[in-house]
Amino acid sequence: MEKKVRQLCPISDPDTTYFLQITWCKDLGMGFDLILSDGQSSWIGKVSEENISREAADMEMKQEKYVEELKKALLFDQEFSDTYRFDISKKEINGESIHFSYEKNLKDVTVVQWLRVQYCKLLLLQFGRSNPTRLKVDSAFHPSEFR
Repeated sequence: MEKKVRQLCPISDPDTTYFLQITWCKDLGMGFDLILSDGQSSWIGKVSEENISREAADMEMKQEKYVEELKKALLFDQEFSDTYRFDISKKEINGESIHFSYEKNLKDVTVVQWLRVQYCKLLLLQFGRSNPTRLKVDSAFHPSEFR
């Protein structure tokens, strides 16, 4: 199992830093899990191989090319930082559900590529408590790792 954590500043809220953790087995094209955190709240999402196939077909791209674009957008930090921009929109009250998308900037054109992930707020059940509490940022998202 492989894991990558990267730092994002969405275009809709450039003053807020988010951390995106992507976890996958063997090949990103077989599906992957995501955890997104703003330091106060965390959301979890899953992209299946079927989702990737559907997205590639919707974009009229070969699946291999679509997966290469996902790798560039999600896994690389510096090399493509000017090429890809991210956006996060909170759909429900209190940010229980969010929508994550990215844009690829070409020379004179911006192409919006949607990564359709239904995120839900990540909850942590604590022993001895009947109410779940929101998971705070764990050490995998600590900003000191990016220095």
